[in-house]
Amino acid sequence: MNQKQWEQFEALYTELQLQPVDERQRFVARLKIDDEVKELLLASLDETDKSEQFFDSLRGVADEILNEKALEYERPPETIGAYKIAHKIGRGGFSSVYLATRDNDFSHRIAVKILHRGLEGSSALNRFYSERRILAALNHPSIASLYDGGITDDGRPYLFMEYIDGVHIDIYCATNNLSLEERLRKFLQICETIGYAHRNLVIHRDIKPSNILVDNSGRVKLLDFGIAKLLDDSDIEADLHETKLGTRVMTPMFSSPEQIRAETITTSSDVYQLGLLLYRMLTGAFPFSRKSTNRFDLEQSILQDDPILPTSQEKTAGYIEPAALRGDLEHIIMMALEKDPPRRYGTVAELAEDIQRYLDGHPVKAVKPTMGYRSSRFLKRNKSWAIPTLAMIVILAGSVISLFYQSQLIRQERDNALVLEQQAREEVAKSEKLSEYLIDLFSVNDPTQGG
Repeated sequence: MNQKQWEQFEALYTELQLQPVDERQRFVARLKIDDEVKELLLASLDETDKSEQFFDSLRGVADEILNEKALEYERPPETIGAYKIAHKIGRGGFSSVYLATRDNDFSHRIAVKILHRGLEGSSALNRFYSERRILAALNHPSIASLYDGGITDDGRPYLFMEYIDGVHIDIYCATNNLSLEERLRKFLQICETIGYAHRNLVIHRDIKPSNILVDNSGRVKLLDFGIAKLLDDSDIEADLHETKLGTRVMTPMFSSPEQIRAETITTSSDVYQLGLLLYRMLTGAFPFSRKSTNRFDLEQSILQDDPILPTSQEKTAGYIEPAALRGDLEHIIMMALEKDPPRRYGTVAELAEDIQRYLDGHPVKAVKPTMGYRSSRFLKRNKSWAIPTLAMIVILAGSVISLFYQSQLIRQERDNALVLEQQAREEVAKSEKLSEYLIDLFSVNDPTQGG
């Protein structure tokens, strides 16, 4: 949209707000103006009164509409170098991805990413070259490889990349009915890959199921570094420039609060998105209520609402029973989804470590440590021998108590016997004294004795 069209839109938008709500659609329909301006006015009706920041993001809406119209006439080259374009396999806001084969050899396939026509002089071009630079610096088995790049005959940049014949991670988990442990093992692979990117000063910023495939061998593959960020000053300045223009590039449903607020993005944003991804892999659901498809409502829910507990979700076919997530795992997910970055895991490695500790039955960082909690984790971790040992201890303790009780009874009976014996002796002594007394008495009064 050129400057003249934008000025026309702003003037008409102001006038549109003065119309009765039920008359606004007809007001726009009667206008004899450029189709692109009219389409943007109609789109604005759904956003009106939603946010005082409407104009800040409206340029992004305009770009999306214009991109859609441009793509209606988009045609990729039939060939690029030795590769023949087969068909489209993906599309983003600034580029499309095609499957290509070498000299009709379908066993040799690559993915070709081509910038959309008309964006050669925009910030999208800078992002395209940034992605090329990032991919060239990354060498990891779970990151789609970059083979080459260049310019098409009609002047558009392209990238030759590894073609991944795979399935989105959440769909893979559901269709293969993976167990809880199997899903967590896959998630640890993803964490290791993101951690590798972070160690190379790259923040992905767009971690979502559609950007993580599982190939035929079962390995996860991380895709699309199109909005990834290098941790240097030039990228920060570029982000600030785009924020001022209202062209934030992100996937709203999988955006961190700081992305929505257009704040400085750090590795903590990837930790948050990994929390969203894990939530999705386990429940098949989204942690925020989506009462409407409106982007503003979704963003406000992410910023203001508490995430829905995984155990509060309904059971979805192919996903884990929510009740099985109660306890440590739910605490881990909720810690990753904290709105305040300092309250999340400090690094992806810390998140992965807590998942591993959960799998091993150790206490996790997300739960406040107490003696009872640590004891329960110990018993769970060592139940193969701890339970029999505990049973033996209980039996031994019972035996000791029983022996002690029996000894007490024996001692009591012995004491009672001694008392009775003493009483018997005393009675015998009394009897003997009485006998002696009677004998003496009768001896004194015997008439047969005397002088």
